[in-house]
Amino acid sequence: MISKYSIVISLLILSGCMSTPENKTDYSGLIVSDGELLKGKWKSLKRFSARYPLASAKASKSGCVTVEYVITPEYKIKNLVVTDASNKDFSRNSKDVILKWKWSEISKGLLSSAIKTQTRFDFCVESEGQPCAEVIAHFSCAGTDIISSIGTKIRRR
Repeated sequence: MISKYSIVISLLILSGCMSTPENKTDYSGLIVSDGELLKGKWKSLKRFSARYPLASAKASKSGCVTVEYVITPEYKIKNLVVTDASNKDFSRNSKDVILKWKWSEISKGLLSSAIKTQTRFDFCVESEGQPCAEVIAHFSCAGTDIISSIGTKIRRR
């Protein structure tokens, strides 16, 4: 017969295992290192722009998104958060592309501790009389590490 004490002890052990700090690492104390990925040590990281949402491209919607995230010493991306967005349509694609960058191709040992950084994504469709450089200049999203997704309006005959 199993005693009540055995059940209580088993439950305490199981609940202790469920609360291991593997995914509960606290990065809230980290300060954002803006432009971190512009430093030479990251040159082997293959980054590419976010996909322009089709509906936004068709409607010639422009906008920007700033995504903040933590890079662990194992190059895992944690705490991926949109901190600024002029248009919510671009947020998901901006977060998704960061996870698709080629983190696994970076040499081991680049980081000894986690670092928090941010990347700004600009989205613009160029049209006659209004180049993207003029449009992007008025975006208000924060960040010096900027990756642009620029499209061109195509006229159909």
